[in-house]
Amino acid sequence: MTKNIFLLIGPTASGKSNISLQLTRDFPFEVINADLYSVYKGMNIGTAKPNLDEFSSRHYLFNKLDPDMNYNVSEFCLDAIDSIDKVFANNKYPLITGGSMMYIYQLLNGLSYDYNILDSDKKIISYILEKYTYPEIYKSLINEKEISNGKINPNDKKNNHLEPSEWNNLIKNKNTLVLDARKPFEYEIGSFKSAVNPKVKNFREFPKYLSKLGKNKTVAMFCTGGIRCEKASIYLKQRGFKNVFQLKGGILNYLKKIKKEESKWNGECFVFDNRVSLKHNLQEGSYIVCSGCRIPISNKQKRSKKYEEGVSCPRCYDTLTKSQVNRFRMRQKQILLAKKAGKKHKFQKEY
Repeated sequence: MTKNIFLLIGPTASGKSNISLQLTRDFPFEVINADLYSVYKGMNIGTAKPNLDEFSSRHYLFNKLDPDMNYNVSEFCLDAIDSIDKVFANNKYPLITGGSMMYIYQLLNGLSYDYNILDSDKKIISYILEKYTYPEIYKSLINEKEISNGKINPNDKKNNHLEPSEWNNLIKNKNTLVLDARKPFEYEIGSFKSAVNPKVKNFREFPKYLSKLGKNKTVAMFCTGGIRCEKASIYLKQRGFKNVFQLKGGILNYLKKIKKEESKWNGECFVFDNRVSLKHNLQEGSYIVCSGCRIPISNKQKRSKKYEEGVSCPRCYDTLTKSQVNRFRMRQKQILLAKKAGKKHKFQKEY
């Protein structure tokens, strides 16, 4: 058997999942994931992760880690090489599928540790290593990085992260730009009353949006848990915005701590887990996820003629192929039969 490795690459939502599913049915392939976020469990919606139960062969590096765990390109290369060996041991061909191009590039070309360090720099490094301990060096580097990449002065303990009680006072000011740093579909489910959403597909489009804003304007940013705002707020500061604030702990912290009657929040908050959406006091919301496009849908959308349980919603009704519709209907039929028998079908998803 010739040990050929096949690649199926492209941006998110370009159709890789459906193609890989079909290829595993027609050819002796086993799929190896090369998408950074599909490595994590529970992140099915934002990543366009395929329905793994529909693969007719083994698959690797999907749902490998919990969301709070770190993963880097070096670990990916080691895991991918190990997976490739397992595929060949099964007398199949590896089909590496994903859109994390740095991961794929390093897997194909190998990790390089040749930094061509100058002799003069080597002397400086040797001096530092002799004079300081590793923890001291690490602490110094982190402090320098935080100052240089645009974070607020380290002496500012609050670091412009506002508690929910402080947040309300800031966003009620008409001169404050309340910026929702999440994806458009999340914004549609719920947001702060005065918030605007850049409606950008990815972070590369963010600078174009910022170019329209005055740099002296006060900006109040928020996202689900605060993580996405970190990257965006640092970028704003680097671009010259002086008054940038974040909601500490994100929307979830706000909904947990602020009473409903005092809240400036409208709607529900989308979350990347089986709950789908949350209300005040973090109570489970009313949204479900469409089985066709994996986008959350409301009770109003479920009343549409284009909604079919387990198959489609108004968003994806006109985009699904006949083959997809038939397959989703068959899957839903099996789920209902299993439910009637008091069992859970293997294709049934919590969200």
